[in-house]
Amino acid sequence: MKRKEPLDLDQLSDHDIIKSFYFSQGMLLIFGCAGYLIFRNALPAIPEMFTFSFTYVLVLGMGSGVILALVELAIDRLVPEAWFDDGGINRRIFKAFSSMHIILAMWVVAVIEEFLFRGILQNKFGLLIASLIFGFVHFRYIKKPLMMAVALGLGFYLGWLYLYTQSLLPPIAAHFFIDVILGFVLKHRTERVR
Repeated sequence: MKRKEPLDLDQLSDHDIIKSFYFSQGMLLIFGCAGYLIFRNALPAIPEMFTFSFTYVLVLGMGSGVILALVELAIDRLVPEAWFDDGGINRRIFKAFSSMHIILAMWVVAVIEEFLFRGILQNKFGLLIASLIFGFVHFRYIKKPLMMAVALGLGFYLGWLYLYTQSLLPPIAAHFFIDVILGFVLKHRTERVR
């Protein structure tokens, strides 16, 4: 049997990268909607999940998102490059996106993932199960213990934030700011290397 060659991400077009990205988010949205329909009697109503508090969204959501992104960037600078290398997948995704597209795409990610993991899974199965599933959905980090630890830690933090505020808006804001900041840093690094 012939051994399969590893996929060269730079051989994929930006269109293919973007299509794959939105396909994966679409699948998570389908799981979230199906989960809501299946478990709706055990879940809060959707409007209750999105209550707004300026302080919670701005300070706890946005503020902690910025701080966590800066902590992740500091860790990235302190550890060997290979410890935070996901095989170039994140780099290639952000290379494919324009700056405005990063903002839009990371908003989509934050809303869909927080609705699924916190709104559905955490409400139904608890913080531990939802956070573990969140971490392991980032399966490409399995062979990278530090990246997996960061994903799991982030899952637990976002879950705690949802428990504390009783709203998905603060974890959405935190998730969004983490991803946008890291996305712009990766895009900038990629453009500098060219």
